[in-house]
Amino acid sequence: MASKPLQTRHVLPILAERGLRASRESLAEMSDLLGLRARDIKANWSQRRWQPTEVDLMVLGFELRRHWNLDPELFLELVEQGPECAERIVEHLRETLDSFVGKLDAVRQEGRAEAPPAAQAASTAA
Repeated sequence: MASKPLQTRHVLPILAERGLRASRESLAEMSDLLGLRARDIKANWSQRRWQPTEVDLMVLGFELRRHWNLDPELFLELVEQGPECAERIVEHLRETLDSFVGKLDAVRQEGRAEAPPAAQAASTAA
């Protein structure tokens, strides 16, 4: 049995329940970025409607935007290239984090940086 399509007025509270703030415009933008066909072709002004799985996808899109600050162009690449693009993003993040940690260790070894107070307290408690 097919699920009933959800309109904007249904989707915004779903996003809010997950701690995501979105306007009607940002919801429409995310829908477009993800390539979802949420409107009837008959009229440009018609109400957008999404299937529950599409809403779940948009929730993940908003979470990616919030937590990782992904650019709209990157969403388009993810939609077009799928797993290959995701792997490039993860690899780039891994390389950047490794570089950051390496440089932080080098600065600490030079005596130019200290561990944050929370890390110092944890190491003395251990």
